[in-house]
Amino acid sequence: MNTKKTKPIVNLKSASFLFDFGLPDDADQQCADSDFTEAVIDTINSIKSFINKNATVCIIVDDYTRSTPTAEILSFLMPALEKEGIKKENVFFMFASGSHRLMTEKEKRARLSDEYFENYRSMDHRFFDKEHLMEMGRFDDGNPILVNKYVKEADIRIAVGTLVPHMPAGFSGGAKMLLPGVAGEDTVHHMHVVGALDPKQAIGVTDTLPRKLMETLAKTAEPFAIINVILNADDNPVGIVGGHYIEAHRRGVEIAKTVYFVEIPELVDLVISDTRNHDADMTQANKGLFSAALAVKNGGEILLVTNCPDGVSPVHGKEMLDFGMFTNPEMEKALVTGDIKDPMSAIEVLHNNVVRQKAKLFLHSPNITKEEAEKMNFEYVEDLKEFVENRIKEGKTVGRLTASTFVVPYL
Repeated sequence: MNTKKTKPIVNLKSASFLFDFGLPDDADQQCADSDFTEAVIDTINSIKSFINKNATVCIIVDDYTRSTPTAEILSFLMPALEKEGIKKENVFFMFASGSHRLMTEKEKRARLSDEYFENYRSMDHRFFDKEHLMEMGRFDDGNPILVNKYVKEADIRIAVGTLVPHMPAGFSGGAKMLLPGVAGEDTVHHMHVVGALDPKQAIGVTDTLPRKLMETLAKTAEPFAIINVILNADDNPVGIVGGHYIEAHRRGVEIAKTVYFVEIPELVDLVISDTRNHDADMTQANKGLFSAALAVKNGGEILLVTNCPDGVSPVHGKEMLDFGMFTNPEMEKALVTGDIKDPMSAIEVLHNNVVRQKAKLFLHSPNITKEEAEKMNFEYVEDLKEFVENRIKEGKTVGRLTASTFVVPYL
């Protein structure tokens, strides 16, 4: 039985906030069936020359950390593949778990629907299992490109996922479903370390080193098409694109900017970063720091408000706690010496330390203890309301970002 608290934990009046922004929830902007159909047609057209009656198709889908309406998309995609002559037995699903924990059967059924889960083959990606991987060359710096061999051995690859602002990839979607989605451990770690040290890294920016590495890998896995959705505050699609993994992704980015970018009147002393509904654990919730950093004054404060039903992290939590107080030079040294066995946990610390250069970090969560917060170098806030009211009484300016892992504030 899951005893984690998952109810909303924010109960603050916004009257005293200088700004209070989240994602739009305008039902009138939701995608119609015709939008799904058009995206699927674009996807099919981008791989048309590779389709034949014996072609095998791997459909890559994202995992429990995302809100993609996968089953709805499949209800349009699967009939289209059948119409093109693709045999049912030649289609299989790959759950792109990256470095996350594997999904439960219940989660898989929810992702695909009972119909597609029961009538099609599906597989877990195991990024640490070399028996599941194959090398597809090397990056320019010599690091190996390792990808799931079952994904690569298919004749055609189609990735179904969301397109949202992301750190350090700029935006999710596109080739990100291959790296880190179905890439090997060494390749995933290399991409994230490069991203953590990339001076151009920024949420909402596509020209980053991680994105270049993702698209370098994708070139080794063509033909590769995507269907990406842009979601509103209620996780309903307000935009959808399909087609080539670069061309369609960039079209989706332009739609995403109109949804996720919000103009703020000025920088504030305290940003409340509320990660509601997109914060399975701290590896996801930490993304809310990057948005907040764009809205806070130098020397200000960021309060991360998160549920984290899976706690710190079921996969990376130990070293996130063990090394959470390290500085970035100390982290880089520990990576070189091998003292840190899990580079993904190091990357979380590296990213958070970059934000700490601008603001002091606080944490409020029903599923993270005070001791755990302090080990990750956060000051723990027990009483959320009291903390915020005291800052306002002190004359501090306060702003709030809800669904903050997706919101990109700008002046």
